[in-house]
Amino acid sequence: RLLASGVTPALVALLGVPLLRRRVSLVAALAVLLSGGGVAVLARPWNGAASAASGSLTIGVLEVLGAACCAASYKVLFKRIFGDAPAALVLAVLCVLGLWSVTFGTAALALFDIKSLQQMGAISREVWVAIFARCLLDVLFNFFIALGLALTHPLFISVGTLLSTPLNVLLELVWHGTVPAPPEAVGIAAICGGFAAIMYDDYKRDIVNNALAPAAESPVAARGETESLDRSAQT
Repeated sequence: RLLASGVTPALVALLGVPLLRRRVSLVAALAVLLSGGGVAVLARPWNGAASAASGSLTIGVLEVLGAACCAASYKVLFKRIFGDAPAALVLAVLCVLGLWSVTFGTAALALFDIKSLQQMGAISREVWVAIFARCLLDVLFNFFIALGLALTHPLFISVGTLLSTPLNVLLELVWHGTVPAPPEAVGIAAICGGFAAIMYDDYKRDIVNNALAPAAESPVAARGETESLDRSAQT
């Protein structure tokens, strides 16, 4: 899952060019490289690559790429279809997706593993509380992801969600006293650097858009400003 999250920003950046007409700047490309590199350092998939069988390694790579493609497509298509959607519409979309997942997920579980459904009655109350708590957290996570897609753009959200990994390491340090190893510290720094780079890229885009907004609203003023710039250039 960590590797899939690291590959997702690169795929989002590629899909955003034709679908969202959003060009990838050098700073945004640097953010993708930093965040993806940080995830690779943290996951270190090459440690088990030598001992893994070639078939299982190939399946693992295909699964990672498939998960990353699904996540990137969801983010980009959500922005493409709904644009700057209000919170009520985001919540309605998530309700539809949740009903879809419950209906077809339960059907698939019953089809492939009917014994799991028969054993659900033996689950203790504590386990059910933990399951519902996890479901609530998943709903909140997906709601904030969708709301963030409506308010910002998919690449920002894809890089931003990678901050959950440094936060996990911080919680491990606070609760269990587990100090991150030097490679983990490098990966965390790279992820944070990638997020800082994408924030700077957005800040720079906002400055440019705000500067161009008055000219776009007043074509006469824009034409006059252009003629003034042409005369200045000639002189």
